[in-house]
Amino acid sequence: MDVKTAFLYGELKEDIYMAVPDGVKAPSNTVCKLLKSLYGLKQSPRCWNEKFNEKLLKLGFVRSRHDYCLYTRIQDGDEIYVVLYVDDLLICGRKPETIVKLKQQLTAMFAMTDCGEVTHFLGMRLDYDVRRGRMRLSQEANVEKLLTRFEMVDCNPVKTPMEKGLQLARAGDPTAHPYRELLGSLMYVMLCTRPDICYSVGFLGRFQQKPTTQHWQSLKRVVRFIKGTKARCLEYKQVRSAKPLVGYVDADWASDIEDRKSVSGFAFFVFGNLVSWSSKKQTTVATSSSEAEYIALSSAVSEAVWLSGILDDLKLKNSSPVTIYEDNQGCIGMAKNCESKRSKHIDVKHHFVRDHISNGNVRIEYVRTEDQLADLFTKPMDAGRLGQLGRRLGISD
Repeated sequence: MDVKTAFLYGELKEDIYMAVPDGVKAPSNTVCKLLKSLYGLKQSPRCWNEKFNEKLLKLGFVRSRHDYCLYTRIQDGDEIYVVLYVDDLLICGRKPETIVKLKQQLTAMFAMTDCGEVTHFLGMRLDYDVRRGRMRLSQEANVEKLLTRFEMVDCNPVKTPMEKGLQLARAGDPTAHPYRELLGSLMYVMLCTRPDICYSVGFLGRFQQKPTTQHWQSLKRVVRFIKGTKARCLEYKQVRSAKPLVGYVDADWASDIEDRKSVSGFAFFVFGNLVSWSSKKQTTVATSSSEAEYIALSSAVSEAVWLSGILDDLKLKNSSPVTIYEDNQGCIGMAKNCESKRSKHIDVKHHFVRDHISNGNVRIEYVRTEDQLADLFTKPMDAGRLGQLGRRLGISD
């Protein structure tokens, strides 16, 4: 559902005045005090969100403590969920009659457009088969718009988003090409359905301050890759034997040739389906591969705790600890052994990993490097390895 003129429903807490509109008769030197929010005010999004939250709480919904855009209501075994993105709503439930009733209640509160059964949401296409327990998310139309906007409709496709072993320097003459605009467009594609370009987009994002022609050509290569794979989708399946939450974490030690900082990467699966992924350059220099992996593990544990909270809000939490797979034995030993001399110098903020292990919230398990799914988020790789890991992550053509 889509809320019409959503920002006009918000109620202002501050005193804000505006000039008298043209055509309105009023004494000179008179201004108007706003009673409701308007489009263009910096407070408007917040005011609208508070108004929507107030209305949903009155309908018996509970706001997630971990994601303020997620609402749940479970009454007499009847479950219904609402996801809010600015003024777009996605409603999910087991009983169609409950969804219809909620839509009627919301329409009585706000002027809304009922878009019917969801097929598109935030630029993503949703294809699902309830009987077989499958759903696919894709962005082919979004990719085609990107190709048209940046005049790359006729570009030649490539098999990988980045050359293996590619290194780029920051020095050079800046380019006039719309580097940041293209990078932002690719980032949205990556965040929604394309984890296979996550590392490439993150790597090229380091050069936004002063991109050169070489950086621009590398960014265009990512576009050439998604052109040849624009029909790819992220597939979700009903896997009854899968654990509620499992993660993989990896690091590429000292991969930046200029400052020798490492890259962290992780992937998390809910009931066997990919829901969260990340590739991020670390902020400190690691003195060993084990230390780099330990810093990456810290970020993965943070994500695991947050995702556990989301599952708890959805009443899906399992009492067993979250399993996180790591391929570095030194890192695993560092996480489990608080007396390790090798970790004395590591920032204390990363040691909360040990607390969550001792409290039974997470469990670190070893996985062979060839089975490390997070490897895709730490370095460029050849087409064979990229395709293999992509399929295991749930990417399909």
